[in-house]
Amino acid sequence: MAFFYEKAHLWCHTSYIQEKQAKSRYVNLKDVELVREGSSMHEMRKERAGDTKIRAGTFGMRHEARSWLSILVAFFCTLTGGFACLNRGLYFDDTLLTLGLMLIGITMTALILMGKAVSGQRISRKLLDERQSVYKIQLTHIFVLGGSFLIAGLYAAHLVFSPLSLQATGEAMLKWCFYGCFGLLIYCAGRCTRGKEVLETGWSFLGLLLGATALASVYGLLPYPEAIFRTDQSELSASGARLAGLLQYPNTFGAVMGVFLLERLIYLAQISAANYTRQQRWRIYAVAGSSYIYIVCLLLTESRGAYIAVATAGLAGFLQLQGADRYRYARQSGVLFFFGLVTAGQLFSARLAPPLLSGLLIFVTIMCAALAGVQHLTSFGAGRIALRSFAGSGLARITRDPLIGRGVRWLAAPSLIEPGIRHGIAGCLEGARVRRVAASSIVLVTVLLIAWLSIGPLERMYSLATASSRLLMYRDAWRLFLTSPWFGQGGGTWDVMYRAIQATPYVGREVHSGYINILLEIGLTGLVVLMLWLAVFGVVLARQRCRIWPSSLVILLHSIVDFDMSYGLIWLLMIWMACSGISQQSDLPLTSSQPQSDQPKPPIRSIEPVNRKEPAQFVQPHQAVYTVRLVTRHIWYIFVLVVMSVFLLLASLLGARQATSLAWERQALAAKASGMTEQAKAFLEQSLSIYPARTSARLQLAGLSDDLGAAKMLQQGLVYDRAEPDLWAALGRALSGLHPKDAVSAWEHAVRLDPFSRTRQTEAISHLTSLVHRLQREQRLQEAVATALIGYRLYVRYEELANKLAMTIMKRNDRSFMVTAEAKYLGRQLGEYVFRHPPGHR
Repeated sequence: MAFFYEKAHLWCHTSYIQEKQAKSRYVNLKDVELVREGSSMHEMRKERAGDTKIRAGTFGMRHEARSWLSILVAFFCTLTGGFACLNRGLYFDDTLLTLGLMLIGITMTALILMGKAVSGQRISRKLLDERQSVYKIQLTHIFVLGGSFLIAGLYAAHLVFSPLSLQATGEAMLKWCFYGCFGLLIYCAGRCTRGKEVLETGWSFLGLLLGATALASVYGLLPYPEAIFRTDQSELSASGARLAGLLQYPNTFGAVMGVFLLERLIYLAQISAANYTRQQRWRIYAVAGSSYIYIVCLLLTESRGAYIAVATAGLAGFLQLQGADRYRYARQSGVLFFFGLVTAGQLFSARLAPPLLSGLLIFVTIMCAALAGVQHLTSFGAGRIALRSFAGSGLARITRDPLIGRGVRWLAAPSLIEPGIRHGIAGCLEGARVRRVAASSIVLVTVLLIAWLSIGPLERMYSLATASSRLLMYRDAWRLFLTSPWFGQGGGTWDVMYRAIQATPYVGREVHSGYINILLEIGLTGLVVLMLWLAVFGVVLARQRCRIWPSSLVILLHSIVDFDMSYGLIWLLMIWMACSGISQQSDLPLTSSQPQSDQPKPPIRSIEPVNRKEPAQFVQPHQAVYTVRLVTRHIWYIFVLVVMSVFLLLASLLGARQATSLAWERQALAAKASGMTEQAKAFLEQSLSIYPARTSARLQLAGLSDDLGAAKMLQQGLVYDRAEPDLWAALGRALSGLHPKDAVSAWEHAVRLDPFSRTRQTEAISHLTSLVHRLQREQRLQEAVATALIGYRLYVRYEELANKLAMTIMKRNDRSFMVTAEAKYLGRQLGEYVFRHPPGHR
């Protein structure tokens, strides 16, 4: 390897010298020819100036093309975010629409990277200055852009080492590849001014799409019943109705509304009174109106975790702002929260079902009052600032006269002002500042207290029912984590295993903590990578004082106690904030494809001709060293692009197989519903041949096959999903007529993987009782007694589990677990049969 590396360096050095010599000889020969023809130096400069103009025109055309490309990329990212909002926040991965979106994004990014690798880049003199090298990107930016691909690589490693669920692990890998590609597209679009403007517009569009559709469903303008979560349980909702929006989950929807809310509030606070003009007025109205919508939606979710996360992140935003922006932020937030509370209280009293016309009239009236209050706070002091500016300009004109100016400066000298008066003026100014701070703080704290105490009955705010259930989940998750602490057990670990390890029969396909979910799936290694990734772009945004940093803090805090990270939309928003933030950093060097400004710059000559006083064969040693280094970087750059492209193409191939298999399964279900059993069976076989890890298609096909074919098929399915209780139960049914002993073992596995399912417990005891009767008719008495003994033991454990749950003081029985009458009758039959026979048969 070292030999090839030395050869590459030697080749680079030789190529540079040859190119330098050829260029020098070309320039010298051309100059000699021009002199022989009698041309003057003016003609030589004119010819070179013409070449420069041609290159400048070419550069401008290329820049315009890149600018339009960045606009298209930003528009695609906006459409992706809008699709994610309309598709339940990309919570479900195994849908045709979601898989299609991921395939488009991954394939497009892979082709772009492959095109860059194939085309390459010519080494120019600009590259000789390492301070302006296009490959010198900060390590933090590389880590932010590549963090998603690192996590996808960890999931890909699990595919090799037999995870609990191969399908869920493949979906997780595909999902994280898509997140990484989305980040690259956001980063590239944000490096151009036009692309940045489209991204900012797209961000506002996504927030209004979520907020406006949610409120439209409340007022009956949008027929979307899933947008409102209705329940009679007081521990879940104080008013009986909670706003869930397009995400169909109130807690995550509240966190998302908090993300958009804080970004708008900080943006509104940064509009100073000096910038308040007629043109700015409508922008203030738009920003304040969207903030009001987000506040109302946030309050209607009744999410305590979202309230706390938004309040904490809002305090961080308050501390991030400086000077007058901080006070405007507090006052404007207080006014908007006050009017938002009034609207939310009116909607809570109507259980999120207000009358259409009167409800809209009240909403619009309160919104106009909120906008008027924000306008007053924003324009407050604009007149004094204008007067001060006018007086200052007049004083400047007066003091241009030497005599008058000397007199004014003498009269304004601080030494001529008495110390008492000077201290009095300073004290007045300091007192006014203290009063502004105190007033802003009082307004902010008062509004937060009102928000905390007035949204719904107090019993909802201080109820610990849901908190206790989450503590039970965390305890069970800790036990599951200890089984594989370093690398986890692959995608969907909690969804597959929570029924097998839960101590009480709660319902929770999600662990209600994004960090714990990552810990279970890819272990401590993955959690460390994730935390470093989040910390890096958090620090980058905090150092830049980006207005989106508090918004990202909302998600990071709320994900501690909820499963926000299971939504693809959450990661798209996080990556949007991170990559758009780092793409605007001023100290990042420009790339050849994304100029920082829209003004074309003059091109840089590839290689300048050597000095006439120096020999044409002479090359500066440091330039040769720089060239070798940059060519080496160029080779590594192309190598990384090729590797990433191949990895993304393989991931897209896996996603295409999943999508095709799912499409065949959907056709099979439609054929089965129409009564075409044979056609449905053929479609399911086609689905499994394309993607064998699809457990749902395997279970459907097993139900249409004979016992022998079903048993063989289900045993193959356990290779891809070994902890699925439905597979073990179906295998037990298929083996009952073929291998009774193996059927008994399969039923034991099914019950062990789902002990708190009364349906599965009863089904297992029923099938074992039927198997005992069949073995008894076939005169296989010893096998019948052994099967009856196993069935009776299952019943005894079932009864003990139910009795233990009944004696628990603070029990969670969301699954209504109990001993059924059928199981009790069959269990006693098995017990009597066992004890009727002598011990030799047991």
